[in-house]
Amino acid sequence: MYRPHTYTEVEALVAPQVASRLDKAECYGVFWFNRTRTTRKRVSVIGADGREYKMRHSVRQNPREQWVAIPVTDAGIPREIVDTAREMIRNNRSPSKAGRRFWQLPVGAVCCAACGTRMTRYAVPVRGRMYVYYKCSRLVRFGKDRYSPERLRTTHRAEEVEQRVWEFVSSPMRDPEQLRENFEKMIELERRAMRGDPDREAEIWLDKLAEADSERRGYLRLAAKEHMSDAELDAALAELEEVRKTAEGELAAIENRREIIEQLERDKEALLDHYAAIAPEALDYLTLEERHQLYKMLRLEVFVRPDAKLEVGGGSERVCLLVTWTQYRRIAE
Repeated sequence: MYRPHTYTEVEALVAPQVASRLDKAECYGVFWFNRTRTTRKRVSVIGADGREYKMRHSVRQNPREQWVAIPVTDAGIPREIVDTAREMIRNNRSPSKAGRRFWQLPVGAVCCAACGTRMTRYAVPVRGRMYVYYKCSRLVRFGKDRYSPERLRTTHRAEEVEQRVWEFVSSPMRDPEQLRENFEKMIELERRAMRGDPDREAEIWLDKLAEADSERRGYLRLAAKEHMSDAELDAALAELEEVRKTAEGELAAIENRREIIEQLERDKEALLDHYAAIAPEALDYLTLEERHQLYKMLRLEVFVRPDAKLEVGGGSERVCLLVTWTQYRRIAE
């Protein structure tokens, strides 16, 4: 429902009668009805007081052709943000409890470069201390004899892997030239987030405000002449109030975007000098949970080669940009 669709995209999903009532100049979200089917069944179980009857239910997903698209009001979130958010959580998994520790790298982020499979997390208690490792799942299933003979190690200490990954991620952020490049990209991203021409969009919402005020005066005149009942007047004014609140919210968002860009451009040099001074310290004070969230947002992938060297995917450029933006937001707040 949060992903905006143009009229042409929605028209292809809904019935002609529904499409005829939509505004071709507007965007719409899509709510999918009938995605799942729930089956409920009354069953008997033996409880402490004898036989008891309970309801059990199961849920299964219906075929895609049975889904029904329902257009809803646009949430006002740019499509790029929605797509990025969905991609970020697409591979979410329940956190591992191996070793009863917090694993910085997301589930499935560490892979074996030799065979491409995800590495398994496991822990070994020795004399009151817990040792935690990453190990190739194929190696666990088939043993050493069925695996590559050039492998130097069968297990990899989790602490060592996490430390080496963090060094790779954080090292570019300590480069002043990289910070400057990231700051320029931050400003460009803010401009893109404004979704087209902000002046034109503000003009449209101002016109809607003026139109709502004009309609409100018209309804009041009709009510004064007793051409509308009190109930009809209340309903009409409530609808206009929703339009007014939406328009004012959109205008405030546009103005906020403008102020952010102006502040970024105005204070760029001063903030860059500030970043260069605080970046190393800010990175060192990130908690393990913040590092974990950062890796998830970057969709980081770590490949362990047979010679025990690491290859990190996800891009140091994205790492720098995201950390820079996070720091700026904290300073702005």
